[in-house]
Amino acid sequence: MDRRDAALAEIAEAFAGRGLAPGDPLFAVASPELDQDRFSGFARPGGWADIPWQALCGNAIALALATPAGFAFLLPAAMTASLAHYAECGALTSMLLTCLTPEDAGDAEAMADLERDFEALEPGFLGEGAAGGLFGADDAMQRAFVRRVALLSVPERAAVRAWLVALDDRHGADFPMFGPREALGRFWAAPDRGGQP
Repeated sequence: MDRRDAALAEIAEAFAGRGLAPGDPLFAVASPELDQDRFSGFARPGGWADIPWQALCGNAIALALATPAGFAFLLPAAMTASLAHYAECGALTSMLLTCLTPEDAGDAEAMADLERDFEALEPGFLGEGAAGGLFGADDAMQRAFVRRVALLSVPERAAVRAWLVALDDRHGADFPMFGPREALGRFWAAPDRGGQP
């Protein structure tokens, strides 16, 4: 069994009973960008496995708009879709990495370098007043990361790590910045440390 298949099996086992409590909302906010109806009816324990992968790949924003409990419910379906249908799920994989990578002080510096590169290639590309602060570490993103991770059990966190390792093994070269290696290095290499990055 290769890392991809092992990760898929670990995800299925670790999240087997994951559902939403009755009455818990799946999404924190409504958005015209998200087809929320595609996800109705799956919130029962283990129901994440029945979510069509196309629904997640076509609605990657669902992860960012989900409540912390909704994120924990959608996470195994999203990781499974990302590994099993990588070529079709680029936006979903990127959204997963965004949601699963804690911010780092170096992010602001890396993004400032990227801003300078964009401006050098095409002056005015970022617009007036955007330079020097358009990107960077964000306290709200950090808080969202901690709230999401705090709901995951130790086996679920280990399954996230297995997904990141398998993704890096097969597709790490696709992510020169902000990829699975950053997520592993910042938090997931030791996923059992109590939810604190």
